[in-house]
Amino acid sequence: MMIKAKIRLDYKDTETAWITFKALEPDNRGFIDSEIIGKSIIFKLEGESIGSIRQSIDDLLVSEMIIENMVIK
Repeated sequence: MMIKAKIRLDYKDTETAWITFKALEPDNRGFIDSEIIGKSIIFKLEGESIGSIRQSIDDLLVSEMIIENMVIK
């Protein structure tokens, strides 16, 4: 059985969303599908277990927090 998850992150403007999207793209390529819609990034994850999805989400959020601390300050 495949487990699917979708995460939406909203930003203050489209520029910040694009900067974050581009910074995360190399790590996500082949693992997480993502797209920008306005000021939001939508991440779509798929895996065979809740544990693998959870680990991918944890990695994604840690990377996003690092970028946020660098870009948004």
